[in-house]
Amino acid sequence: MQFTPEQIGGFLLALIGAILTIFNIRERWKNMRKEAEAPFNTLKSRVDGHDVEISDIKMALKLGNDKFRAHDEKFREQAETDAAFKTIMLSFVNFEVAYCLYTGYEHTEDLMVAKQELEKYLTGKKHYEDRNEKHQE
Repeated sequence: MQFTPEQIGGFLLALIGAILTIFNIRERWKNMRKEAEAPFNTLKSRVDGHDVEISDIKMALKLGNDKFRAHDEKFREQAETDAAFKTIMLSFVNFEVAYCLYTGYEHTEDLMVAKQELEKYLTGKKHYEDRNEKHQE
């Protein structure tokens, strides 16, 4: 069987047309897939950006917490110093009251009440009960 040049040309044109159609369909399929994935890719990039921000925030919080720990140590030292000063103040008050008793100076009941209230305050005892009793009377 012999083919004429027109049949061979027609066959080649049909074959080239089929190949081009397949490539065109493939290209359109890729474009449709890209368009369908575009919202997902946009959302994924936003989520990745937020993940980076969250990790930066966590790192900043960790560094901030380390700073707070350093301040907590300073406050602890300050509290110990305050306790020492309160003890010294309390010993001065006790000495003054004892000195008044020893030298014969008069001390009143108000001085003893003030001493007791100062002791309660300086030693950190809660004296709400005393205040409540005074308000109830």
